[in-house]
Amino acid sequence: MTTHPIDSRWQVLLFLLIANFLNLLDITIVHVATPSIAKDLAIPYEQTQWISIVYLIAFAAGLLPFGKLGDMKGRKKLFNLGLISFLIASMMCALAVNLESLLIARFIQGISAAVMLPQVLAIANLIFPQAEKNRMFSIVGIISSLASILGPLLGGILLTIDLFSLDWRSIFIINIPLGLIAFWGVNRHLNLTETLLDNEVIDWVGIGLYTSACICIILPLVEGYQAAWPAWLISLLLASLLFITLFIYWLRQCEKKNRSSLFPARLYLNKRFIRNLTILMLFSSAVPGLFYVLAIFLQSHLTYSPFEAGFITFPFPLGVMLASMYLKKLNSKWNDLRISMGALLLCLALFSIGLLSSRLYQLGNMAYIMIPLFVAGLGMGSAIIALFQQSMMIVESTDSGTASGAMQSLQHIAMAIGIGIVGQIFFINLNITPNAVLALKYCMFYASFIFFVLLLYLLGKKLFALEQQNLSA
Repeated sequence: MTTHPIDSRWQVLLFLLIANFLNLLDITIVHVATPSIAKDLAIPYEQTQWISIVYLIAFAAGLLPFGKLGDMKGRKKLFNLGLISFLIASMMCALAVNLESLLIARFIQGISAAVMLPQVLAIANLIFPQAEKNRMFSIVGIISSLASILGPLLGGILLTIDLFSLDWRSIFIINIPLGLIAFWGVNRHLNLTETLLDNEVIDWVGIGLYTSACICIILPLVEGYQAAWPAWLISLLLASLLFITLFIYWLRQCEKKNRSSLFPARLYLNKRFIRNLTILMLFSSAVPGLFYVLAIFLQSHLTYSPFEAGFITFPFPLGVMLASMYLKKLNSKWNDLRISMGALLLCLALFSIGLLSSRLYQLGNMAYIMIPLFVAGLGMGSAIIALFQQSMMIVESTDSGTASGAMQSLQHIAMAIGIGIVGQIFFINLNITPNAVLALKYCMFYASFIFFVLLLYLLGKKLFALEQQNLSA
């Protein structure tokens, strides 16, 4: 793959990351607006999970095929198409009159983001030389963290000032001016010549199997408890195993017959890449659900304002951003340590919040949650950027769009699953006993346990590697 010399690559990166910012903003800003949306549209809290999850399902299911399509048809072309569609869908969200119309708009918004987002990392990976990629990925992490910080705060501010009496609708309208700036900037500065995989065809069978597996996993996890686990939901969960098996079988058949596939063999046979994907999913599965239940807990059970709720949770993304900024100069040889340290900090911080959750009924005691959230953010920032760096540096440039799509797809599938599981834990406990603190405590302990298991795996893998080195010596 070749590109024209791009003197303005840092300007291009800035406008690309504004588009990336919109996706992350729309994931986090919705959490703080959930109680307002539920009240205005008369939605039961148990159903509000779908406002985030339908977006994540569409986004995650579309990332792999559209990442591949970018490698085939052109990253810039797909980026522009996705961004314009995203802005149209944002206006549809703002105009929604009931839950059904909002979910349709959020689904279209998620698909549009799936068209756009794989191209961001793919283009950035192409226009930067190897020597600058560590710095570039660190900046990506910083901007991503900034979106997570501004999401709750900006949502709280917009809801508090209620500009033009738009209430929660303003959180979607804000996308439009930012998106137009990104569109103008990328098309003004990006001069890219690409060698495309235009001899390959779209793997519709792989897309169908992958999408079916995603839906069959997530739908039962969200609706299972509320629907009292009917046979059809259990059947869907079992069907997901069938679709996953068929998907793997199909990929192998494509490899044997030298046929284009959604996930090429050179990626899924790369053990280091697959291991990083698995670890990334575990990191991504625990935290988003916690912010969903925290938003409900703080606003509905502690009666804090949206701005106060956003301010209380902002130390987490602040920690992510600071970790990304100050660790960006570390050599890649420290990546394994960064990932293990991240798991440790997240495990300890979330366990501490669970222990101290009974103290949260007084605003003056919010330090009991804000300090551990900051520590957890440091852990997440330490680990996630290291995982992305490791993964993108071990794939061929021709697979950059597919690899980027795979990473972000499975990351957001894990986020959707995490919201479903944590939401189920929270609402099940509320139904058993109307004790919101106890429900929050169980959610925190669940997430802490996930990171504890991950830490044991990482330490065990490191000890095994050291033992192998000693035997070789």
